[in-house]
Amino acid sequence: MLNLAHFLPVDTKVDVQTLSRVFSNTTGTYKFYWFLSLLDLVCLHNLSQVTEREMVAQMVAKAWYPRVYFRLSFGFQEKLATVIDKIHALDTDNCISKSPEIIANFLLSSELFTTEIYRPLTRYVPTRFLDPWLKTSDDTKIRELSRSFDNQCLYAIFRDRTGWNYEINPNWKDYLTKHYRILTDFTYWHLLRFLQQRNPNVPNIADKLVATDQRPSTAKQRKFWSFVMQKQHGVESLYTRSVLHEMKLCELDHFIPWSFVAHNQLWNLVPVEKKHQQQQKQSTTRGNFATQNGSHSTPSCTHLCQFWRQNQST
Repeated sequence: MLNLAHFLPVDTKVDVQTLSRVFSNTTGTYKFYWFLSLLDLVCLHNLSQVTEREMVAQMVAKAWYPRVYFRLSFGFQEKLATVIDKIHALDTDNCISKSPEIIANFLLSSELFTTEIYRPLTRYVPTRFLDPWLKTSDDTKIRELSRSFDNQCLYAIFRDRTGWNYEINPNWKDYLTKHYRILTDFTYWHLLRFLQQRNPNVPNIADKLVATDQRPSTAKQRKFWSFVMQKQHGVESLYTRSVLHEMKLCELDHFIPWSFVAHNQLWNLVPVEKKHQQQQKQSTTRGNFATQNGSHSTPSCTHLCQFWRQNQST
Protein backbone atom coordinates (compact mmCIF):
# COMPACT_ATOMS: atom_id res chain seq x y z
CA MET A 1 0.00 0.00 0.00
CA LEU A 2 1.21 3.51 -0.81
CA ASN A 3 2.84 5.18 2.21
CA LEU A 4 1.85 8.81 1.96
CA ALA A 5 4.19 9.78 4.79
CA HIS A 6 6.99 9.55 2.23
CA PHE A 7 5.41 12.41 0.30
CA LEU A 8 5.41 14.84 3.23
CA PRO A 9 8.64 16.78 3.79
CA VAL A 10 10.61 15.52 6.78
CA ASP A 11 11.52 17.82 9.64
CA THR A 12 13.68 17.49 12.76
CA LYS A 13 11.35 19.48 15.01
CA VAL A 14 8.04 17.71 14.37
CA ASP A 15 6.80 14.16 13.85
CA VAL A 16 5.66 14.06 10.24
CA GLN A 17 4.77 10.37 10.46
CA THR A 18 2.08 11.21 13.00
CA LEU A 19 0.69 14.00 10.84
CA SER A 20 0.43 11.61 7.90
CA ARG A 21 -2.01 9.44 9.89
CA VAL A 22 -4.63 12.12 10.68
CA PHE A 23 -6.93 10.89 7.88
CA SER A 24 -6.54 7.17 8.54
CA ASN A 25 -9.94 6.91 10.23
CA THR A 26 -12.57 9.26 8.80
CA THR A 27 -16.36 8.90 8.65
CA GLY A 28 -17.13 12.36 7.26
CA THR A 29 -15.49 15.32 5.60
CA TYR A 30 -14.94 17.17 8.91
CA LYS A 31 -11.25 16.36 9.32
CA PHE A 32 -10.37 17.30 5.76
CA TYR A 33 -12.04 20.69 5.88
CA TRP A 34 -10.85 21.23 9.46
CA PHE A 35 -7.21 20.86 8.42
CA LEU A 36 -7.65 22.88 5.20
CA SER A 37 -9.20 25.69 7.25
CA LEU A 38 -6.44 25.53 9.84
CA LEU A 39 -3.80 25.72 7.11
CA ASP A 40 -5.38 28.80 5.55
CA LEU A 41 -5.82 30.68 8.83
CA VAL A 42 -2.30 29.89 10.01
CA CYS A 43 -0.40 30.20 6.74
CA LEU A 44 -2.33 32.75 4.71
CA HIS A 45 -3.68 34.90 7.56
CA ASN A 46 -0.60 34.42 9.76
CA LEU A 47 -2.60 33.51 12.87
CA SER A 48 -1.18 31.57 15.80
CA GLN A 49 -4.51 31.31 17.59
CA VAL A 50 -7.91 30.87 15.97
CA THR A 51 -11.45 30.82 17.31
CA GLU A 52 -14.11 28.19 16.86
CA ARG A 53 -16.21 30.60 14.82
CA GLU A 54 -13.32 31.41 12.47
CA MET A 55 -12.58 27.74 11.90
CA VAL A 56 -16.16 26.77 11.13
CA ALA A 57 -16.62 29.78 8.81
CA GLN A 58 -13.61 28.57 6.83
CA MET A 59 -14.91 25.00 6.77
CA VAL A 60 -18.30 26.06 5.44
CA ALA A 61 -16.66 28.40 2.91
CA LYS A 62 -14.41 25.67 1.52
CA ALA A 63 -17.14 23.04 1.35
CA TRP A 64 -19.72 25.44 -0.10
CA TYR A 65 -18.74 25.03 -3.76
CA PRO A 66 -18.87 21.21 -4.04
CA ARG A 67 -22.02 21.04 -1.94
CA VAL A 68 -24.12 23.91 -3.31
CA TYR A 69 -23.02 23.88 -6.95
CA PHE A 70 -22.61 20.11 -7.47
CA ARG A 71 -24.65 18.59 -4.61
CA LEU A 72 -21.92 16.12 -3.71
CA SER A 73 -22.73 13.74 -0.89
CA PHE A 74 -20.40 14.18 2.08
CA GLY A 75 -21.38 10.91 3.74
CA PHE A 76 -24.11 9.46 5.93
CA GLN A 77 -25.35 11.84 8.65
CA GLU A 78 -22.78 14.45 7.57
CA LYS A 79 -23.48 17.62 9.56
CA LEU A 80 -21.27 19.91 7.48
CA ALA A 81 -23.52 19.36 4.47
CA THR A 82 -26.56 19.95 6.70
CA VAL A 83 -25.17 23.26 7.96
CA ILE A 84 -24.39 24.42 4.41
CA ASP A 85 -27.87 23.47 3.24
CA LYS A 86 -29.44 25.41 6.13
CA ILE A 87 -27.41 28.55 5.45
CA HIS A 88 -28.06 28.29 1.72
CA ALA A 89 -31.80 28.00 2.35
CA LEU A 90 -31.70 31.07 4.61
CA ASP A 91 -29.77 33.08 2.01
CA THR A 92 -32.90 34.09 0.12
CA ASP A 93 -31.21 37.18 -1.33
CA ASN A 94 -28.35 35.14 -2.85
CA CYS A 95 -25.73 37.21 -1.02
CA ILE A 96 -23.26 34.34 -0.82
CA SER A 97 -20.90 33.85 -3.76
CA LYS A 98 -18.72 30.82 -4.54
CA SER A 99 -15.46 32.48 -3.44
CA PRO A 100 -14.28 30.87 -0.14
CA GLU A 101 -12.80 34.15 1.13
CA ILE A 102 -15.99 36.09 0.44
CA ILE A 103 -18.13 33.34 1.96
CA ALA A 104 -16.04 33.21 5.15
CA ASN A 105 -16.11 36.99 5.59
CA PHE A 106 -19.85 37.06 4.95
CA LEU A 107 -20.53 34.35 7.53
CA LEU A 108 -18.40 35.99 10.22
CA SER A 109 -20.46 39.17 9.92
CA SER A 110 -23.82 37.55 9.25
CA GLU A 111 -26.73 36.91 11.59
CA LEU A 112 -27.32 33.67 9.70
CA PHE A 113 -24.18 32.16 11.21
CA THR A 114 -25.46 31.45 14.69
CA THR A 115 -23.89 29.33 17.41
CA GLU A 116 -26.79 26.88 17.14
CA ILE A 117 -25.95 26.33 13.48
CA TYR A 118 -22.19 25.90 13.64
CA ARG A 119 -21.63 24.37 17.12
CA PRO A 120 -22.46 20.78 16.00
CA LEU A 121 -19.47 20.89 13.63
CA THR A 122 -16.96 21.30 16.48
CA ARG A 123 -18.39 18.73 18.86
CA TYR A 124 -15.85 16.03 17.95
CA VAL A 125 -13.43 17.02 15.20
CA PRO A 126 -11.08 19.33 17.22
CA THR A 127 -10.27 16.52 19.68
CA ARG A 128 -10.45 13.56 17.29
CA PHE A 129 -8.02 15.27 14.93
CA LEU A 130 -5.39 15.11 17.69
CA ASP A 131 -5.91 11.39 18.31
CA PRO A 132 -2.76 10.31 16.40
CA TRP A 133 -0.66 12.36 18.83
CA LEU A 134 -2.51 11.83 22.12
CA LYS A 135 -3.88 8.31 21.54
CA THR A 136 -7.03 8.47 23.64
CA SER A 137 -10.74 8.64 22.86
CA ASP A 138 -11.49 10.72 25.96
CA ASP A 139 -12.25 14.21 24.66
CA THR A 140 -11.73 15.83 28.07
CA LYS A 141 -8.34 14.15 28.41
CA ILE A 142 -7.33 15.24 24.93
CA ARG A 143 -8.11 18.87 25.75
CA GLU A 144 -6.07 18.68 28.95
CA LEU A 145 -3.06 17.07 27.29
CA SER A 146 -3.17 19.44 24.34
CA ARG A 147 -2.72 22.52 26.53
CA SER A 148 0.87 21.49 27.25
CA PHE A 149 1.41 20.38 23.62
CA ASP A 150 1.82 16.83 24.89
CA ASN A 151 3.72 14.60 22.47
CA GLN A 152 4.25 17.69 20.30
CA CYS A 153 0.60 17.71 19.19
CA LEU A 154 -0.46 20.14 16.50
CA TYR A 155 -2.47 22.59 18.60
CA ALA A 156 -3.83 23.29 22.07
CA ILE A 157 -7.54 23.47 22.87
CA PHE A 158 -8.76 25.90 25.50
CA ARG A 159 -11.88 27.87 26.28
CA ASP A 160 -12.48 31.49 27.27
CA ARG A 161 -15.61 33.62 27.60
CA THR A 162 -15.99 33.83 23.80
CA GLY A 163 -15.87 30.05 23.25
CA TRP A 164 -13.35 27.45 22.15
CA ASN A 165 -9.95 28.52 20.83
CA TYR A 166 -7.08 26.68 19.18
CA GLU A 167 -3.45 27.67 19.60
CA ILE A 168 -0.92 26.32 17.13
CA ASN A 169 2.18 24.59 18.44
CA PRO A 170 5.06 26.99 17.53
CA ASN A 171 7.14 24.08 16.23
CA TRP A 172 4.36 23.10 13.86
CA LYS A 173 3.60 26.64 12.73
CA ASP A 174 6.91 26.94 10.90
CA TYR A 175 6.40 23.57 9.25
CA LEU A 176 2.85 24.33 8.14
CA THR A 177 3.84 27.69 6.70
CA LYS A 178 6.87 26.34 4.85
CA HIS A 179 5.00 23.41 3.31
CA TYR A 180 1.53 24.91 2.96
CA ARG A 181 1.01 23.92 -0.67
CA ILE A 182 2.17 20.34 -0.21
CA LEU A 183 -0.01 19.85 2.87
CA THR A 184 -3.02 21.37 1.10
CA ASP A 185 -2.61 19.02 -1.86
CA PHE A 186 -2.07 16.11 0.54
CA THR A 187 -5.41 16.90 2.20
CA TYR A 188 -7.30 17.36 -1.05
CA TRP A 189 -5.96 14.02 -2.31
CA HIS A 190 -7.44 12.29 0.73
CA LEU A 191 -10.68 14.27 0.41
CA LEU A 192 -10.98 13.29 -3.25
CA ARG A 193 -10.64 9.60 -2.43
CA PHE A 194 -13.23 9.93 0.33
CA LEU A 195 -15.78 11.69 -1.91
CA GLN A 196 -15.23 9.30 -4.82
CA GLN A 197 -16.28 6.41 -2.59
CA ARG A 198 -19.45 8.22 -1.54
CA ASN A 199 -20.34 9.56 -4.97
CA PRO A 200 -19.61 6.55 -7.23
CA ASN A 201 -21.87 7.75 -10.06
CA VAL A 202 -20.59 11.33 -10.17
CA PRO A 203 -17.89 12.08 -12.77
CA ASN A 204 -14.93 14.42 -12.52
CA ILE A 205 -15.09 15.05 -8.76
CA ALA A 206 -11.53 16.41 -8.77
CA ASP A 207 -12.68 19.50 -10.69
CA LYS A 208 -15.63 20.07 -8.33
CA LEU A 209 -13.70 20.66 -5.11
CA VAL A 210 -12.30 24.17 -5.59
CA ALA A 211 -14.16 27.12 -7.08
CA THR A 212 -12.68 28.76 -10.17
CA ASP A 213 -13.22 32.30 -11.42
CA GLN A 214 -14.25 31.19 -14.88
CA ARG A 215 -14.78 28.07 -16.91
CA PRO A 216 -12.13 26.89 -19.38
CA SER A 217 -12.26 28.38 -22.87
CA THR A 218 -14.29 26.64 -25.57
CA ALA A 219 -12.41 28.28 -28.45
CA LYS A 220 -11.15 24.94 -29.85
CA GLN A 221 -14.58 23.36 -29.58
CA ARG A 222 -16.16 26.31 -31.38
CA LYS A 223 -13.56 25.98 -34.13
CA PHE A 224 -14.42 22.31 -34.52
CA TRP A 225 -18.15 22.94 -34.81
CA SER A 226 -17.54 25.76 -37.27
CA PHE A 227 -15.68 23.26 -39.44
CA VAL A 228 -18.56 20.75 -39.13
CA MET A 229 -21.05 23.41 -40.22
CA GLN A 230 -18.98 24.19 -43.31
CA LYS A 231 -18.42 20.52 -44.10
CA GLN A 232 -22.08 19.51 -43.77
CA HIS A 233 -23.67 22.79 -44.92
CA GLY A 234 -25.10 23.48 -41.50
CA VAL A 235 -26.08 21.61 -38.35
CA GLU A 236 -29.64 21.06 -37.18
CA SER A 237 -30.53 22.78 -33.91
CA LEU A 238 -31.27 20.43 -31.05
CA TYR A 239 -34.16 22.60 -29.84
CA THR A 240 -35.80 24.29 -32.86
CA ARG A 241 -34.88 22.01 -35.77
CA SER A 242 -33.64 25.04 -37.70
CA VAL A 243 -30.35 24.70 -39.55
CA LEU A 244 -27.40 26.55 -38.02
CA HIS A 245 -24.81 27.79 -40.50
CA GLU A 246 -22.46 30.08 -38.54
CA MET A 247 -20.94 29.59 -35.12
CA LYS A 248 -20.77 33.34 -34.57
CA LEU A 249 -24.56 33.26 -34.26
CA CYS A 250 -24.52 30.29 -31.89
CA GLU A 251 -23.42 29.26 -28.44
CA LEU A 252 -22.21 25.86 -27.30
CA ASP A 253 -24.57 24.07 -24.95
CA HIS A 254 -23.70 21.24 -22.56
CA PHE A 255 -26.07 18.40 -23.45
CA ILE A 256 -25.48 16.85 -20.02
CA PRO A 257 -25.40 19.90 -17.68
CA TRP A 258 -22.01 21.34 -16.78
CA SER A 259 -23.07 21.19 -13.13
CA PHE A 260 -22.89 17.40 -13.43
CA VAL A 261 -19.88 16.79 -15.70
CA ALA A 262 -17.85 19.94 -14.92
CA HIS A 263 -15.92 19.81 -18.18
CA ASN A 264 -16.03 21.07 -21.78
CA GLN A 265 -15.29 17.84 -23.59
CA LEU A 266 -16.38 17.85 -27.19
CA TRP A 267 -18.77 14.90 -26.99
CA ASN A 268 -21.03 16.87 -24.63
CA LEU A 269 -21.15 20.18 -26.53
CA VAL A 270 -23.66 21.03 -29.25
CA PRO A 271 -24.29 24.36 -31.01
CA VAL A 272 -27.59 26.12 -30.26
CA GLU A 273 -29.10 29.50 -30.93
CA LYS A 274 -27.95 32.10 -28.44
CA LYS A 275 -31.46 32.79 -27.14
CA HIS A 276 -31.97 29.11 -26.36
CA GLN A 277 -28.63 28.94 -24.58
CA GLN A 278 -29.78 31.74 -22.29
CA GLN A 279 -32.95 29.80 -21.53
CA GLN A 280 -30.97 26.68 -20.75
CA LYS A 281 -28.85 28.56 -18.20
CA GLN A 282 -31.99 28.99 -16.11
CA SER A 283 -32.43 25.27 -15.70
CA THR A 284 -30.35 22.10 -15.56
CA THR A 285 -33.19 19.93 -16.87
CA ARG A 286 -33.26 18.42 -20.32
CA GLY A 287 -36.93 17.60 -20.71
CA ASN A 288 -38.07 20.08 -23.38
CA PHE A 289 -36.32 18.79 -26.45
CA ALA A 290 -37.85 19.08 -29.86
CA THR A 291 -39.41 15.72 -30.62
CA GLN A 292 -40.38 13.78 -33.66
CA ASN A 293 -42.84 10.86 -33.63
CA GLY A 294 -42.92 10.98 -29.85
CA SER A 295 -39.22 10.25 -29.36
CA HIS A 296 -36.21 12.37 -28.54
CA SER A 297 -33.80 13.22 -31.30
CA THR A 298 -30.26 14.62 -31.18
CA PRO A 299 -29.29 15.32 -34.79
CA SER A 300 -26.23 17.34 -33.87
CA CYS A 301 -24.78 14.38 -31.98
CA THR A 302 -25.51 12.20 -35.00
CA HIS A 303 -23.62 14.62 -37.24
CA LEU A 304 -20.69 14.51 -34.85
CA CYS A 305 -20.48 10.70 -34.88
CA GLN A 306 -20.81 10.57 -38.68
CA PHE A 307 -18.06 13.14 -39.07
CA TRP A 308 -15.62 11.18 -36.91
CA ARG A 309 -16.35 7.89 -38.68
CA GLN A 310 -15.75 9.48 -42.06
CA ASN A 311 -12.52 11.19 -40.98
CA GLN A 312 -10.97 8.81 -38.45
CA SER A 313 -8.35 7.64 -40.93
CA THR A 314 -7.15 11.15 -41.82
